[in-house]
Amino acid sequence: MVVSTGGLHYPNLEGCRIVLGAASYDVAEHATGGDENGGVEVAVTGPVSMPPEALRALNSGIPPMHDFTVERDVLKKKAERERRTSSRRSSGSSSSSSSLEREQAVQKMRGITQADRLTCANLLGRYGYDLDRSVAAFFRGER
Repeated sequence: MVVSTGGLHYPNLEGCRIVLGAASYDVAEHATGGDENGGVEVAVTGPVSMPPEALRALNSGIPPMHDFTVERDVLKKKAERERRTSSRRSSGSSSSSSSLEREQAVQKMRGITQADRLTCANLLGRYGYDLDRSVAAFFRGER
């Protein structure tokens, strides 16, 4: 061992050995009483095994992102039910009732998608005010 002539000198560390390993141990349990240099030897036992819970978590992989299919189906059924209910209530198709129905469709779509009014009106207009198709288009990413 080469000891530097300048700087720090630690005579108690000259006889130390450093053993690198992945094992964890308790020094008090594994001390063997010392070696010829007066240091404490530590017995390092075999490789570390991971707890079964950690291995299961490691091997389970990353769960797939939630695709919201159930939520979309629920919203579609709700919109369809509301559309059927509103079509039963409407008796005539005058221009004022038509614009009222269109405004109601925009409001329903806003309630379902939480999108702004302009986005909902554009999609509804593009799909002939068919709420189901417009909502489906919104969830496909059309704007």
